[in-house]
Amino acid sequence: NHTLFIGKVQSVRSNATKLRITAVDGLDELARREFSRSYEKKSARNIVKEVLAAASLQAGELATGPTFASYLLPPSMSALAHLRRLAETCGCSLYADSAGKVHFTAPPTGDAKHKFAFSKDVVSIDLAASAFAYDCVQVRGEGAASEKGQQKAHFLPQSPANVIGRAGGG
Repeated sequence: NHTLFIGKVQSVRSNATKLRITAVDGLDELARREFSRSYEKKSARNIVKEVLAAASLQAGELATGPTFASYLLPPSMSALAHLRRLAETCGCSLYADSAGKVHFTAPPTGDAKHKFAFSKDVVSIDLAASAFAYDCVQVRGEGAASEKGQQKAHFLPQSPANVIGRAGGG
């Protein structure tokens, strides 16, 4: 008997042929929390420790990483987005282990430590590509500076043709 995962059950669905249990780890808690703060003369490790403590998550192995003169976690981003950006900046990995601890580690050196064989270690894999909701985006702005000059920028244009931007192929 070996524990593979500690987390929270998010949903249970069944049909005639299978039972699907969706469970989430501590990274889900980070994804649901917004977090903003600024730091001065703090190491990456201390920043990660503070974010994990605010989310009531247990810290596992935390790499020290660089010390930043200043580092900003801007508002309207999730705590997970902040820590992923910090991990990318430091060349570290961010993950939760089977015991529920969140790790911020430097990449290991040498050969891979784990090997997985399909049907032996991995029972099934579902890969799905998500299509973009839109294949084209068109943006319209308002401003007469292009028609009347900078001194008339406060007027609405008669023709919006000069203030339309378009990207995509649809």
